[in-house]
Amino acid sequence: MDLGDNRKDVEKRSKQTRREIARVLDKLDRESGGESSSDDGSPSPSFTEKNIDEDHVIGGEIPANLEEVQTASEFSSEESFDEEQLQQSDDSEELQQSVFDIEDEEGEDSGVGQPIDTKDPSILSHIVNWALKFLVSLVALRALLFILRQHPCFAEFPKDPRTLLKSPRRTKVESIPPGEYIHLGISEGLKNIFSCTLCDIDIINIDIGIDGVPLAKSGGHDSYPICAAVKVRDNEYVYTVGLYHGEEKPNSSNAFLKPMIDEALQLHEHGLEINGKIRMVKIRNLCADAPARSFVLKTKYFNGYFSCPKCKIRGKRKFGTVCFTVKTLRKPEERTDADFRAKQDKEHHHGTSELERLPYFDCVKNVTLDYMHVGCLGVMRKEMKLRVSNRAGSKGRLARQNIQQLDKILTGLTNYIPSDFSRKCRPLKFLDFYKATEFRLIMLYTAPFIFRSVLDDEGYRNILRLHCAMRILASQDLCISMNTVAQRLLDEYARIFARIYGKSKVSHNVHVITHLPNDVLINGPLDNFSCFKFENYYQVYRKLVRSGYKMLQQIARRVSELNQNLVQEQTWKLAENGASQHHENGPLVAGCSSPQYKKLVTNSAKIGIAPPENCAMIGNEVVLIENIATKNEDIFVIGRAFERKTDYFRNPEFSSLLGEFKCKRLGPLKCWRARNVTAKCIAIKISESSYFVSRLIHT
Repeated sequence: MDLGDNRKDVEKRSKQTRREIARVLDKLDRESGGESSSDDGSPSPSFTEKNIDEDHVIGGEIPANLEEVQTASEFSSEESFDEEQLQQSDDSEELQQSVFDIEDEEGEDSGVGQPIDTKDPSILSHIVNWALKFLVSLVALRALLFILRQHPCFAEFPKDPRTLLKSPRRTKVESIPPGEYIHLGISEGLKNIFSCTLCDIDIINIDIGIDGVPLAKSGGHDSYPICAAVKVRDNEYVYTVGLYHGEEKPNSSNAFLKPMIDEALQLHEHGLEINGKIRMVKIRNLCADAPARSFVLKTKYFNGYFSCPKCKIRGKRKFGTVCFTVKTLRKPEERTDADFRAKQDKEHHHGTSELERLPYFDCVKNVTLDYMHVGCLGVMRKEMKLRVSNRAGSKGRLARQNIQQLDKILTGLTNYIPSDFSRKCRPLKFLDFYKATEFRLIMLYTAPFIFRSVLDDEGYRNILRLHCAMRILASQDLCISMNTVAQRLLDEYARIFARIYGKSKVSHNVHVITHLPNDVLINGPLDNFSCFKFENYYQVYRKLVRSGYKMLQQIARRVSELNQNLVQEQTWKLAENGASQHHENGPLVAGCSSPQYKKLVTNSAKIGIAPPENCAMIGNEVVLIENIATKNEDIFVIGRAFERKTDYFRNPEFSSLLGEFKCKRLGPLKCWRARNVTAKCIAIKISESSYFVSRLIHT
């Protein structure tokens, strides 16, 4: 496209944008009282008459090349604004001023309608929340603020988006070979969180997550963030403590951890003042995958003979791999914090970790095993890949017709998976690209159904051992009371796994998953100390980078903006609870009437009136919901409960104890109070009248 075509395209889009802005703002004028009079009694001109004409484009003339404007704006907005760099970008700043920073032509007396109180924080906070939620660039936000400032109602809005987002002016960068590190701090994020929440906690426990995050699909630069997670009532907040960026990981893990440990020691000794009260701050857990855990603890990696972080088992090399097998009657000695600090098992250590400087931190119990990496991406993926392996003669490999049947079952489940799962089941040809959430769906919910007709009796029962144990450990109600049952099932699973696939397949993950019940006894259900919350947060980093110039500073400033405004999104989420989407054609029972709704959001579930969103547990009943209506000014759900509810399997445990049933025969239409809904369920149709039902347990 040549320059002339580019200019015409810009003109066309500019005219369309002006017309749309004029239409919306004129509508605002009419809603606020129509045309108002100026001081001399004559009607004030409308926004369209005053600020929009065919020859006026934002900032005057249309730039000859739109890319020049974008580049200049990005240079001054997205990168660091050190004084030296600002002096080097005078031309770019002048160009920005010509494009965006234009004063109102009509002056202060040209008001339209009733002026809005711009000192009301709710207006700007919504704009801030929108910009952060959708990661709007500073260039786009600057243009939006300019447009809004043309209207007298918003004349006091800030010109610069950095003012709106509270962007830091300078960023302190430390050198940690072979890259750079920025420390944002533990205390800053906590102050932002607790200043906006009415929660009186004397001791604040935080979980630390560390992992490598690639910033681009190509290129040799990686980032290693240190994130913190803190739970306040039912909300869990994740924020960035520090960020390393370089061509490879830091040469020294102690240099990487030192700024965080120094601050953690200071907080432990002196506390943190929040809302006029001193609160103690402690690092409760370190959540990381096996490589990151070994890196920060300075221990052997997962392929070492003495790599288990929980016990002193010695691995054995078989067929070129290190495997871990345990004799039934003689379990390895458990590690303790005293043993770890004294380096009694010299084969396990590479050196002394910075974490040992924390006097309250247990380097064994407080370094948790994450079921996302160990269970979902570790053991469950290994099970699936061994079953569909292309290697002829592989132990446990399914026959071709069974693999095709399994593939058909997986793809057929798509219509039965509710929106609580971000990813549905994909064909087996994409198995190498499965994400942790897909393996979690299979491991915690659908394994009893999809493997029932394709595995032999021994293989199916062993999959059920893993399934039952992980459901117990993930359940808030069962993780403590049935912890010994889960421990027994995982020990049996690891032993029979070696018999099915061979001892050489008993990898690091197959062994360490047997230590999960001990971590659950200390921290509660699996999701309390999983890496899912951190992985969800890591996705943001790649989107924060606008260019390859000073990437660390870009991320640090965008993250600082997110940290200062992270509570606002949770406030919006809380407002979403309740019934929504009116309709008038649903079934009703006696006493219920309109208004009727299609969706219901409670603290325990998000319910709909159509499959696959309409199966729920209400008390001990499994109900298919057909409508949401009103009765005596209260919200009720209308549906049919299954009259027969039995166990889907009874070995190794009764499935009904774990919230899984085989349900038959729907009863008559009834109603229940919406607040009595205890959980949402997955309902997979087995036949015309029967379903496999699994209660949702993960958070």
